[in-house]
Amino acid sequence: MAEPSGVTRAGASPAAARAAHVVLVGLSGTGKTTVGRRLAKELGRPFADADEQIELRSGRTIPDVFATEGEERFRELETEAIADLLDRPSPLVVAAGGGAVTRPATRELLARPGVVVVWLRASPQFLAARTDTTHRPLLAGDAEATLARHLTERTPLYAEVADLVVDVEPFHVDEGKPKRALARHIADRLREREAVVPPADGDAAASGATGVPVPGVPAALSTVHVQAGRVTYPVVVGPGARRSLDALVPASARRVAVVTQPGIGLEVPLDREHAVFTIGDGEPAKTVATVEELCRAWSRWGLTRADAVVAVGGGVVTDTAGFAAAVYHRGVAVVHVPTTLLGMVDAAIGGKTGVNLPEGKNLIGAFWQPHAVVCDTDALACGPNHAPDANSCSCVCQDNCGGNCGIGSTCNMSTCTCSVVID
Repeated sequence: MAEPSGVTRAGASPAAARAAHVVLVGLSGTGKTTVGRRLAKELGRPFADADEQIELRSGRTIPDVFATEGEERFRELETEAIADLLDRPSPLVVAAGGGAVTRPATRELLARPGVVVVWLRASPQFLAARTDTTHRPLLAGDAEATLARHLTERTPLYAEVADLVVDVEPFHVDEGKPKRALARHIADRLREREAVVPPADGDAAASGATGVPVPGVPAALSTVHVQAGRVTYPVVVGPGARRSLDALVPASARRVAVVTQPGIGLEVPLDREHAVFTIGDGEPAKTVATVEELCRAWSRWGLTRADAVVAVGGGVVTDTAGFAAAVYHRGVAVVHVPTTLLGMVDAAIGGKTGVNLPEGKNLIGAFWQPHAVVCDTDALACGPNHAPDANSCSCVCQDNCGGNCGIGSTCNMSTCTCSVVID
């Protein structure tokens, strides 16, 4: 059995673990989800539950997956969900399923650099008295006997992946607010190990949190973490930000489809196999036909569900490529690289995707949150009179824009001469 405190897995130095994902493991009933939510609040970062992700991805409940496809298929889906979460560039707190460690592929994911695993440990007797078996198919019948067997089988596996071990039962002695106390204890232990970066304010909310570094992204760039429901992604802002694109594309993506328009002219560096797919110019290209053309071209090229799309351009590109990504293989990861000011502050943020019909604009679409947004302010240098800056927040007309350069306007910054005003 692992030591009860301070255990560091071989190769997982505290310095390397800074800003790491934190994954909670342990038997059913240890409170991974409840404690995980409180721990995320303590650390000022988003929370994700692997079981919830499986239900979202499959469109079925956990008991239904077990009943129709069996435990082996469930474990495959679980591995896929955990891999997706650990590929997110924003550091998360993740609650893994009780049996996640039984699959070697999942244990390999948990052994990655940049992942800190916390084992919540408790006795079968304690857990059986507190566990609702309604949504836990493996605990049907004699829950205590099943938990005892699971503990025997899984203890070596939990010990293999755990960086920290926390015994749950002592926190329930007084029955005050045990989950909150447990979450604070874990947060303190993690900070002692320098495994995580504390919130800048000590009270930062996960949504819109700033200052949390993203691995592979220079600290000189500004990063804002956006939480949209259960999805979290970074928005990286600054000159040359696109040079960090590879660090923001999912690690699982073997191929990347880059979608752009004629005249954009912004090259994006990628150190993996990629191809450029050019759609038509302007608003007329924002159609169902364009989405079909993209999807068919991606299919011929061999783009898979594990790969990614990068949209480089203004709102037409991010809207169209984002929608194509949402429907291709029922959803592939997309990273937006907006090249206009309006794209950076609006179109690329929030997961709004869609195309037009003759009857109206954006009548067909979906909310498909990006994996990341890269706002390279160098892209705003559209003329000799343009002076972009990472802190720019508004734009004023100089000559050819007719006074329509403000945020929320229809001005395309790649075709006009504007100057950015630093507030």
